[in-house]
Amino acid sequence: MLSLGAGLLLRRAMRVCGIPEDAPLSEEGNGKPVFPDYPDFHFNLSHSGTVAVCAVSPHDVGCD
Repeated sequence: MLSLGAGLLLRRAMRVCGIPEDAPLSEEGNGKPVFPDYPDFHFNLSHSGTVAVCAVSPHDVGCD
């Protein structure tokens, strides 16, 4: 459920930032997912216990 919650938060952030739901997603060399067509949209998802988090920034971002 928390993973789903984090994904829903990401979809909301994408909508707010004007990124279509079907935007292609790929992985960086370290396995981190990125939207290659939107290089200024950086995100990180995390969940633990009862909390799901989605951080979004125009720069590299983390939320562990």
